[in-house]
Amino acid sequence: MKNLNILFTTFLFFSISFLIPVCDSNEKEKIAVVDNDAIYLQNFKIEYQTFLSKIFQKDNLLNRYAYLNNLIDEKLILKYAKKNRLDEDSLFTEKEKKIYNQVLLNHYFDEEINQDFSISDTETRNFFRWQNTTARIRHLFSRSEESILQIKKSLDSGEDWARLAKKCFQDSVLQINGGDIGWNNFGDLDPVFAYHAFSLVPGETSNPVRTENGYSIIQMIDVEYDGMIAEQDYQMRKKKIIPMVRNLKEKQKLLEHTDNAIVDLGIYFYDDILYELYNFLSLVNTKRTEIFYQKDLVGFSDITWDVSYALEKLSNLSDDQLKRIQSPFDLKQSIIGLVCREKFLSAAKNDHIHNTDNFLDTVEKEKKNALIKFVLDKLEQNDSDVFNSNKNDMRDRYFQFRTTLLSSSNVRVDSLMVKTFIM
Repeated sequence: MKNLNILFTTFLFFSISFLIPVCDSNEKEKIAVVDNDAIYLQNFKIEYQTFLSKIFQKDNLLNRYAYLNNLIDEKLILKYAKKNRLDEDSLFTEKEKKIYNQVLLNHYFDEEINQDFSISDTETRNFFRWQNTTARIRHLFSRSEESILQIKKSLDSGEDWARLAKKCFQDSVLQINGGDIGWNNFGDLDPVFAYHAFSLVPGETSNPVRTENGYSIIQMIDVEYDGMIAEQDYQMRKKKIIPMVRNLKEKQKLLEHTDNAIVDLGIYFYDDILYELYNFLSLVNTKRTEIFYQKDLVGFSDITWDVSYALEKLSNLSDDQLKRIQSPFDLKQSIIGLVCREKFLSAAKNDHIHNTDNFLDTVEKEKKNALIKFVLDKLEQNDSDVFNSNKNDMRDRYFQFRTTLLSSSNVRVDSLMVKTFIM
């Protein structure tokens, strides 16, 4: 996909020779038209400005045409996808469902969690200093709060750190080196973990810290600072640091919100069924027993999930998330996460977030982006349903594909408007 994206950007400017300028004065606010689908100047300028900020470049004619052609190609590909009913492909409709739920969650979190956090100068200065700091860190880890509190108690009672590390880590390297993760920059680590780690001084140990993956007791071993930092450097970087501080606070708030939801839901498991399910999954047992699938696995509030329903929800996890399930406890934590996800989705619908214009616009945009990616992925795989060609060279395949799209469409560009509009 990465190579195709490069081609997608590179070919856009050079394809301008295929386009015909718009001359109709009635279309003066339309910078381009693809068949009957217009690209309006006002919308183009807003999106183009965002594009420039992302690539850290200034406005010029080359970038104007590059981005305009990008928008034109998107419309051509969407037209192709609709015509060939790729939006009805079962693989894509599954993606649509996931997009809908993820956007709904994002909007819910924006309302409930991503508040207008106050950010002090002290916080931004700390982040700036940490960005110019390298630290050597070790930690003790557990997925369970109860377990990490027990580890903390043992540590306070004088038990050897290295001995505790052998007990709490599955990774053989961390077992041997006492949980030493080596020298790291602030940006190399989970933001919440990094915040607590870099807040320590050499030799200092934190209390148990809640992170995205579990709980850690962190110890700062040593630090190295960039001695060339000046006040001018900080002032130049401050605007970019503020979003980083806000992101950290949002992540911390989300963890708190999730933990509170777990308590409120009163989640409980039928442990014998949980262990049976874990063994079932671990042994890759293909034997289907309806009785087993119908057994109750987890309950919360006034709802119960049986094994079958839990498996359906687990199937939506990514490959990386599934790989992390290495024990019955990991399986339990994954299911708890899915239960909370259901609660948040339900809360979002109760708040009617799914009916807001902002939500509907975002979903539509994300679906269009996903459909374009779906077509390009098929093209990159040389899928015969998308492009019937024996050519293996991606450049040739892309050129032929785009030429075919252009030949069946009426594309017009107001070249004068492209050259003369004012940002």
